[in-house]
Amino acid sequence: RGMDEGSGAVRTLWVGDLQYWMDETYIYTLFSATAKVESVKVIRNKNTQSPEGYGFVEFGNREEADRILRAFNGTLIPGSDNLTFRLNWAQFGVGKTNGEDHSLFVGDLTEEVTDLQLQEEFKQHYQSVISAKVITDQLTSRSRGFGFVRFGDEQERNMALHEMNGAIINGRTLKLVMLIIRSNNQGAPQFKIQHLQVKVITQLFWLGH
Repeated sequence: RGMDEGSGAVRTLWVGDLQYWMDETYIYTLFSATAKVESVKVIRNKNTQSPEGYGFVEFGNREEADRILRAFNGTLIPGSDNLTFRLNWAQFGVGKTNGEDHSLFVGDLTEEVTDLQLQEEFKQHYQSVISAKVITDQLTSRSRGFGFVRFGDEQERNMALHEMNGAIINGRTLKLVMLIIRSNNQGAPQFKIQHLQVKVITQLFWLGH
């Protein structure tokens, strides 16, 4: 699923910044009028079943997905209160032969660092940077002091691990660790930092600007 048969091309888009009331039916109606939508999945918390604020939309082929990405990303969502579409290519377990994602864990961030600033700090040195996410407390929305940077190229990710480790953002020294993301047999993501199994809140699926 999620790839054109034969070509292996990704045809699934990540959809972020979803409101709690935006369910699969609503999202389907947003895109089905202009493209063939195969499936829609809103990711929910396993315990509370509350939406996590992101999901995935699978289209009939990569061309349609690409057209939707270009036409909709950053534009206003019809019927919403000035909300905009936030789309990106799906990266987890889709179109990757080894099921890995090229990401870094970034620790010791100051509270003022935003998603955009974190992304730009890396993007200016590594062009394959796809996105960045600063993890926030779900109750207070304050930064938890760490985040993640996703790369499209494994070699650049490895370079950044060595070259940016110890770099300074807002007067504080960054601490970088390799983040390995693999899918289990059920397709759920498993996260490992070095050799330690860790629990990372599902906001990690984020990563798309």
